[in-house]
Amino acid sequence: MELVHSLPVPHPHLMGIPEIVLAASLVVVFIVTNWMKSHKKISDQTFRKIATWTQVVGGTLFSILSWEASRNGLINMEHAFERATHYLGLGFTQLLIAVVIIGLGIGAYRFKRRNKKWYGIVEVIIGVLSAVVVARSLAPNGLDLAKWSTLAGCSYVIARGLGNRKEAAKDAEKALSASPSL
Repeated sequence: MELVHSLPVPHPHLMGIPEIVLAASLVVVFIVTNWMKSHKKISDQTFRKIATWTQVVGGTLFSILSWEASRNGLINMEHAFERATHYLGLGFTQLLIAVVIIGLGIGAYRFKRRNKKWYGIVEVIIGVLSAVVVARSLAPNGLDLAKWSTLAGCSYVIARGLGNRKEAAKDAEKALSASPSL
């Protein structure tokens, strides 16, 4: 219950005009650079630089918007947990959470086997969102080792996600070079 009362009231609008314009600009940059690359108007190196900066700016925007959205998310999760423990009891709710987490882990493994690139992207997004949620719950004058450990884990998840994306790109490049040309 303490968590609910310590959070500020969220701003009613998560995305203002500047954020919408920035997001739309990133989409336009992405589409134009992909078109230019496909029509051999820019080099692969230039494309990679533009794509990297588009991802950095887009990731920053995503993090800022996630920071705002996490205010409501923490409140909603706290209320959902309270309702579940009220109706199901604490022990059964904890068991249910463990079963759901195990199921998510099995599903993530299958997803990774099918598409490593998208798995890596999802890994990065989950790492960023988790870091935002945990960072929002930090309080001054309090050292909470579990939260700082979770933040360290978030950086690892983000690094693994980027690594999986890179491995998927290398695997695709190998497959393309190994395939016979027509």
